[in-house]
Amino acid sequence: MASRRNRRAWNEKQRKRYAEDEEFRERVKAQKRVARAAHKEEINERQRRKSLAKRLSDRWLRLRRVYGVSKDEYEAMVARQGGVCGICKKPPVEPLLVDHCHATSKVRKLLCRKCNTVLGFCRDGHRLLTAAADYLKQAAAEAEAERQAALEIVIP
Repeated sequence: MASRRNRRAWNEKQRKRYAEDEEFRERVKAQKRVARAAHKEEINERQRRKSLAKRLSDRWLRLRRVYGVSKDEYEAMVARQGGVCGICKKPPVEPLLVDHCHATSKVRKLLCRKCNTVLGFCRDGHRLLTAAADYLKQAAAEAEAERQAALEIVIP
């Protein structure tokens, strides 16, 4: 226990010296720059591994806490969907997101980021999505009519 106290006291002393002594601070920073330059690749690789592990760990914890879905349940859902998005049926570039009903909190399917974002922007409203689909159909029909009109003008 005595060594722990000594270490704490020594660390406190070093922190105080670093804060107050500009020459010491610059010397420490120069030493750290040299060490970082010498081991840059190792440091970056270690940081990437740690960052990825942290993100994955946080992801599984969040899925469990927010949606009540474990890692095994998530992987089973991915397998049931054939590894594709529940709406566009395309294989995802990044992990599929859990889609859920905001009213009941019931998990529905796994979606790619784009499809999940569309549902979010439409506030899960089927009327708004239907209106958007009708709008796109009408715009496509108008574009086709304009194309046909242009062809008739070119070909007398």
